[in-house]
Amino acid sequence: MSLDHSGHLGGPPPQVPPPLTDRNVYFTGKFMTAKDFAADTDYLLSRLRLHNRVFHGWGVVQGMAVTHHPRGECRNWAVVEPGWAIDRLGRELVLAARKPVCLPLGPSACGDQPSRDKPFLLCAKFDQQLAEEVPAFYDGAADAEAKQYNRYRDAVVLSLADLDTTDEQLVPLARIVPKGNGNYDIEPVPTPLSTTLTRITRINWTHGGDWNPVPELRVDFERPLRESTDAGRGVNQWTFLVEYSTDPKEARKPVPFRGPPRLDQSTRQSASYEWDPEFLHQLKPGTVIHVTLCCDFLEDERGCAVDGTFLLGRLPSGNGAPGGDFRSWLVIGGGRAGGEERRT
Repeated sequence: MSLDHSGHLGGPPPQVPPPLTDRNVYFTGKFMTAKDFAADTDYLLSRLRLHNRVFHGWGVVQGMAVTHHPRGECRNWAVVEPGWAIDRLGRELVLAARKPVCLPLGPSACGDQPSRDKPFLLCAKFDQQLAEEVPAFYDGAADAEAKQYNRYRDAVVLSLADLDTTDEQLVPLARIVPKGNGNYDIEPVPTPLSTTLTRITRINWTHGGDWNPVPELRVDFERPLRESTDAGRGVNQWTFLVEYSTDPKEARKPVPFRGPPRLDQSTRQSASYEWDPEFLHQLKPGTVIHVTLCCDFLEDERGCAVDGTFLLGRLPSGNGAPGGDFRSWLVIGGGRAGGEERRT
């Protein structure tokens, strides 16, 4: 007689599959089939996706920004930048290259797709494809006509959905608002992961420590930042300040730099201030070097201000609110010993 009463609970089955509990036991002489080899992969994927759902949530992790197509004649097309997301099933969506998508903003704009004149969602969806056909062995011999796929290939499919969609496999990337004549606006869509603020995760000096003769000060961020297009925002000489003082009553003076503070162009996740080491060698012991990042004016790739408050001198930075000033200092010949500080 069965002691399993789970069928008595009623209600619809869960949309999120439960994690697998069985995995292989290996021993010498064990006969294994394809099913047995697949069991370990399925088990590990199941646990990874459980971890993603429980510890991280779902949404866009990095990148996947939606922009207008750069060519004017493609005005009813959008472009999705490379990036990484997690869907509500815990699956990872990795878009390795920019991908254009047609938006049905007029009759016959996208072939058979019906035209849309009301706001809708542009979404990403996990897709698993079969790839690499190879000959299969049957009865101990290879049959050139009998083939099987040799690989699974993870992919990302871009699709459109209504604003009230309940499809748990979709990750909304943007809200598309038609404006007529093929024009449209792009609005952000909040998800649990997309509302997580970007923080400062590492600095190459010890807060409150002794000056280390490095050629530059460097600050690392959790996500890429937007490049500045003017002096009003982004990493520049007004948002990345390095000053010194020899007496608390004195006004601070700027530390000369060899080149304006800049954002690393390859990753956009690191800001640096290249100071003049000869000038620092002239300062007296006990001089305090003050470092300030005005994070109200530093935007991450999603357009959110960096959560920069340096509470209790601990990394990662942040108090749960966008913006704030990151303030740190070091002392020439008088601070505590140390090196780089990283997120804890």
